This record gives sequence, structure tokens and C-alpha cells, in this order.
Amino acid sequence: MSDAGPMTHSSKCTAFRADGRPCRAWARRNSDPPLCNVHAKNEERSAATLVIPAEPGAHGDVRDGFYDCRFTLQEIADLVTKNVGDDLTDELAAARVAVRRTLKHLQEALTPGEFAHLAQVIFTGLILSYACCRSNRIWPDLMQIDYIRQLARPSTKCPRRRNSIYDPLLRPAGLPIQVSTCHPHRLRGGLSMSHSRPPFSGSHKHLDQQSLVAAAKYILSEIDRFSRLVIGLPLYNYQLKPLRAVIRSVLQGQGLEFLLVFPRQSGKNEAVAHLSIYLLNLFQRRGGNMVFGATGDGLGRGIRRLEQRLDNPWNEGRWSKRTRPTARVVGQAGAIFISTHPAAAARGETADWLLVIDELQDQSATHLEAVFEPMRAAHNATALYIGTVKSTTDALWLKKAELEAEQARDGQQRVFLVSSEEVVADNPDYGDFLARKIRRLGRRHPIVASEYFNEPLAGSGGLFDRRRLALMRGAHSRGLPNDPNPPAGYPAAARPDGNQPDPASLSADLFFVATLDVGGVDEAATDPLARLANPGRDYTVAHVFAVEAPAGDQPLPTYRAVDVFVDQGSRHFLSTGGQPGLAQKLLSWFQAWNVRHLVGDSSGVGAGLVDWLKAYLGADHVTAFNFNRHSKAALGVDFLSLIETGRFSYWSGDDDPLADGWWFFTQAQACAYSLPADGVMERDLRWGVSEGARIDTPAGSQLIHDDRLISAALVAVYDGLWRKGRLHLGRAASAIIPPPDLWDDPNY
Repeated sequence: MSDAGPMTHSSKCTAFRADGRPCRAWARRNSDPPLCNVHAKNEERSAATLVIPAEPGAHGDVRDGFYDCRFTLQEIADLVTKNVGDDLTDELAAARVAVRRTLKHLQEALTPGEFAHLAQVIFTGLILSYACCRSNRIWPDLMQIDYIRQLARPSTKCPRRRNSIYDPLLRPAGLPIQVSTCHPHRLRGGLSMSHSRPPFSGSHKHLDQQSLVAAAKYILSEIDRFSRLVIGLPLYNYQLKPLRAVIRSVLQGQGLEFLLVFPRQSGKNEAVAHLSIYLLNLFQRRGGNMVFGATGDGLGRGIRRLEQRLDNPWNEGRWSKRTRPTARVVGQAGAIFISTHPAAAARGETADWLLVIDELQDQSATHLEAVFEPMRAAHNATALYIGTVKSTTDALWLKKAELEAEQARDGQQRVFLVSSEEVVADNPDYGDFLARKIRRLGRRHPIVASEYFNEPLAGSGGLFDRRRLALMRGAHSRGLPNDPNPPAGYPAAARPDGNQPDPASLSADLFFVATLDVGGVDEAATDPLARLANPGRDYTVAHVFAVEAPAGDQPLPTYRAVDVFVDQGSRHFLSTGGQPGLAQKLLSWFQAWNVRHLVGDSSGVGAGLVDWLKAYLGADHVTAFNFNRHSKAALGVDFLSLIETGRFSYWSGDDDPLADGWWFFTQAQACAYSLPADGVMERDLRWGVSEGARIDTPAGSQLIHDDRLISAALVAVYDGLWRKGRLHLGRAASAIIPPPDLWDDPNY
């Protein structure tokens, strides 16, 4: 074999492919740097001084010229070096590159004088805007932190090292600024990312390392820039303020505790995900762990949200999963996920720089202090507690009082209580959602007041205060709404005359529904002269409501109680002593009121009675409601929504002691509630009249039941039926439509 000099044709291409990996294809002979045919052509195209622009809509050469979705080396240098300001400055840097490209392709179409004048006018305006932006720029304190400067300093090892912060910047997807690959190309949303094709061709050796370091330093010095340029999802102002305080505490080793309280669904978990990824990128070479503690579904949501945001141009394909404990790792830094449930094995982990506790209102304060607080001890880690307001007795509200005392002592803000007004100011869509929520539940509904307006509930107390009692008191009398003289006659259990309402006296425009709470049977009730064996037994109580269809400013149905049926201890089906059974009494009463639908208590002894009524009234006209702990909690929440929106009212003028109306409001006033510290209101609210509650009356001391209150509360079930299309309000009318006159049809 003859000595023909160095075999440069056997070198490998030094450029990178679209996915960021080295090309390693055979290079052209004598190419410097060694490039394969594909990358050499791309290099020649990028270095061309003048390229004929492709027509918009031409699909053959849309990657070339003016509509090229890639940047030339000169344009990359301009974007990186000029990208040193706030949001507006970023846009100015991009505008400078776009204008230069535009002028480049207008150069041949204009005379030298016209071209010089146009260029001077455009760039003078850009320079003036840029100067104004720089004069008003406020550099964050984080720019002065030595650790960030050290992190942005070039590594003394190989620049292609996997854990290097510069690797993403050298890859196409990692550039801080890129352009959408749509045609023609558009800059969007503060310069979004696209990594389907490399924005430049050739080796990374052609890039200025100093410019790349400056870009990394610029992005990592502010979480706002990191969210916009790397994650691609800008944070709102109300999210950024607490995150900056947490980052300052972490990087300066202050070891402070922070409480972050957002209204429901306003982005607290999104903010924590951005914070976690930002810190993972900062500490990926230094190492260490943060600990994220949550319970139930919160732990899975936290992991999924972090994984979704890790799929960004800097971290995609560069993070890994670990188990025992569950962790997501970037370089040498990791985020460890641990259950905060008291039965979980959580001891032994260390939070090197941050401890995050999610949904603090549902946590056990003593368990957190015993198990999770010691995790911060080794490195004086910062703690961040996040959650939503619920009650004054839960762990969140107790932590709020503790941190506010520390805050008053040294002036360092630790509690960030974000109001719904702040959220709406940055996100108007949230305001539209909140307005609909208020229309459906009411502004003072416990869920709306606590979760959306940061107004905590008392851990226990009376469920119906004076304000709610006043809201429930209607302006109508017993009988038909708006009729001061109710129809003569009620069932024997409710009126002594024993007459039934006359169906002819009922207006056809009214839509009546009924509710039924079933009590037990007392054998002594069959003898009118005998004393009841169990006088404390609950009553069977049924209500009739007049329903008004949505109209005008009220988009939801309105319910007015117009009559009540009360029975204590009667046998359900057996007629004795010449008296019909309870089922026959109820059926006759429902038919007299022309009831269109019935919601009945089918739990326990009520199952047989509701099934019997379903057979006579029709299965489509009876809805069975089974009481259990969770269904009763949901019923209470729905009933409160009717009251708070002014859609429930009970008749007035029946205030004499022992009267039906008096008993209803007495039971409501005596109704108490409690909410466990780790409970959810829609599932764990406990409400009712406590057993043994009594009241003095002219007839002596009387037990207070909650049967009338429960029967009235069942009307809230109709709201769900109406939303599902199972309750049709209004009247149907028939009409004869005459056939069309074909002689008047010109097309016939």
C-alpha cells in the first residue's frame, strides 16, 4: 500500500443530528471541519450571502431563504448575545434578527439610497426601544449569587459531558430561542421551542462558547425566564413572587419556612413543578435531593406534573426514574416523592435543599412535625407548604398563625395568601369560571368561601346561622306560592279537618315535586288510645315543593315548600282500626297535589315503602336516595347551594310553637356540623341534630329531631336530576301546523 498521506476521507462527521446525537457518518474528503455530504450542504446553505426566498405556499423549498425555519450562524449569535433583558428585550432581539433578514432580501429590489434610508429608520427605532427597555430594567438579586455564576462558568471537562449544563445549549433543542417550524415562520409566545429540525447545521465548534455560557447564565438567573424559554409555559405574576422568595432562601441557605395558599385550581401545583425543575437544573452537577410529600392522589399528581414539565428541550431524555424511594433525577440532583400518610414508612430520607408538603390542610400536624421536619435538619433545608384554605382547625391554618408570628418578628414574608382577585387580574378565564361557580353555589357557600376566597370554616358549630335561616324564610304562605289563602284541606296527619286539596284548585302552570324521609314503625301507633312505645322515634315526613323553571337572571330552578305530611310510627302497608296504611296515605296525598316526581329515602325501612310508591307512581317518576355517610355529606353541600343562591324557601306565617313551620326552623337552628381535619367537605361533612337535643315548649320539654330538615334537604337532589335532563319543567302544548301552499312555492 503506497503512502498517499493522511486518509482524511476516513474521518467521521463532527456535526450533530436533529435528535442531538453526533452524526458520525463518513465525512467528505478534505473537508474542514469534517462534515458528511448532508451537513456540508447545510453548512454551505447557511453561509450563503444571498438566497432566493421561497414563495409562501411552495412546498419544495420552504426551508430555504426568507421562510427558512432555521437560523444562520450569524442569526444565532445575534439572538444569544442580544438576549440580555426582560420580556420586551427578548422580543426586540428577535425583531432585530427578523428585520435584518427582511432587509437582506430587499437589498436587490431597492436603490442604495432607499435601502440605506430604510435601514436607518428601522434600526434607529429598534435601538431607541432597546435603550428605553434597558433604562427601566431591574436586575433580580439572584444575578449577584456566586453559585449561579459558578454554574454558568465553562466546565474544565469535556463540553459534551452528559451532566454538563451546556449540553442542551449545544443541541438544537436546547437553544434558548428558536422559531416555530410553521410556514411561513412566526415568532410566538416569547419565542417558543421547536426541535423537529436543527436550527443550524455543522459542528458546535463554530458556536461561540462565551455566548452560550451567557445564555445559560441569563436563563438560570430568573425562574420567569426559565419557565418561558425552557418549559415554554410562562408563570403568572402571583406565582412568581412566592417562588422567588423560596429560591432566595434555598440558594442563600436561609432555611426558612413558607406557606403558599392559592385559590382552588389556580396553579399552585404548576408553580411547584416549575420550581422543582428549576432547582433540579441548578443542582444537577452539585447534587442533593428535594423531598415532595403528599398523600393519596396528590402524590401521583405531583409525579405526573413533574414528568410532563421535564419533557422540555433542556431535560427531555436526560432525566431518569428511580425507585425505593420513588424519585425523578436530573444529573446528580433528585426529587424524592414520599407519602405523608401516618401509616406510610417515610422516615430516614434527607431533604438537602427543599422540603415540599402538598395539601397541608389535609395533613396531620403532629405527624409532619415528628417525621418530615427532621428531614431538613442536616442541611437546614427550606420548607414550602402549599394548600387551600378549609377550616380554622386544620394544619394549614395552624401553620399560617405560626409563620405570621415569625413574619411579624423579622419582617421576612413567609405567608403568601393569594386572593381570587389577584388570580383574575392575571387570568380573566379564571374569573369567568368563578362567576359560574358563585351563580351555582352562592358566594357564601362553605366551599366557595373557603376554597376560592380564603375564608376558613369553623371546625364545628351550627350549620344554619341567622343569615341562612333568614334566607330560607320565604314570603309565601303555606299552600300555593303567592296565594295568601291556601286551598282548604290537608291530609289528616297535617290538618285536623281531613279534607284533601281540590285538584281543580291547583294551577296548571305550577310544577310540584315531593320528598320523603321515612321513619320507623311503632306497634302502639295502631291503637289511638295507647302511648307510643318509643316516643323519641323519628317521624315520616314528606314535603311538596312548587318548582319554578329557570327564567331571567336565574339560570337554575327555584324550589318553594308549600306543604308537609307528618306521621309517627304508623305501619307502612297494613290498615288497622279503620285507618289506611302509611303507603295509602302518602299515595293519596301525592296524587292530590298532582306530584310529578318523588325523591324518597330508600335506606333501611324506607326501601320497601319507596318501591311500593314506585310501582304506583311509575319508575320514571320516583328516585330512590340511599343515605350513607358520603351521600349525606354531598346532600348537605348541595342543600347549602340552594340556600346561598336564594333558590330554596319555606313558607312563613306558621311560627306558633309546635306548628309545622316552627318545627322546621327549630330543627334547622339546632343542626350542627363537623368536618374532620383531613376530610373533604363533599365527602366527609357530618351534619344533623345531635341525639338527645331538647327544647322547652308549652307542652313541656320536647325532643328535637332532624326529620323535617332532612326531608326538605332532599329537594337538592332535583338539581342533579334537572342537570341530567331527568326533570322536565314547563308545559307542553300541541298545535296543528297547516301544510304549505304549493301554489305559492316558485320552485314547485
